[in-house]
Amino acid sequence: EVMEEHFGEKELVGHRARFMALTYTHLTELFSNQYMHKQSIHFGRLSLSFFKRYNATSWHIAWILDEIGAQYDMLDLYDTACYYYNSGLSMLPDSNNLTFRDISTHLAFISYKKEHDPEFVITRLKELSAQAESGEETLARYAIIGEIFYHEQMYDSAFFYLNEVFHKTGTNESKKQVAEWLVDICHVQGKESEAF
Repeated sequence: EVMEEHFGEKELVGHRARFMALTYTHLTELFSNQYMHKQSIHFGRLSLSFFKRYNATSWHIAWILDEIGAQYDMLDLYDTACYYYNSGLSMLPDSNNLTFRDISTHLAFISYKKEHDPEFVITRLKELSAQAESGEETLARYAIIGEIFYHEQMYDSAFFYLNEVFHKTGTNESKKQVAEWLVDICHVQGKESEAF
């Protein structure tokens, strides 16, 4: 607010615009982490406007479009989320990067939620997992595959993927969520000691 009040619209370009974009990006992430989606969307849009003012790289613009899309996704506004996700994909020069795989993962999961075609989505997610450049990236894809199997009550398959995530991820949030699903699966399958 101080920057925007101090400098005129025409002065907020170059390194000043970059500073504003990074500040608003930080606020976007901060509100996202607090599940304050509307605030995150607001600051994401502000960030996007400043990214465009200083000709940021296509990677940065695609990333913020993905972040805005994710907020709409969590609000179950799938068409709007898809608009931002597809806009992000259109900014990327190739498909051999993490941002492309992240956005493609989000689009696949929306496809599952809207059209309920688990076989197609799981195949797509396995393809994206095979392209992963790190163990954590693979586990992020596995968590979604496991979640779909869980919702489809294909518990043996779900257990395999979710168990991998539970034992190998360094992300406590993921570990907690998959643990809940694993406990449910163990109860359904009568594995009470394992559930415990």
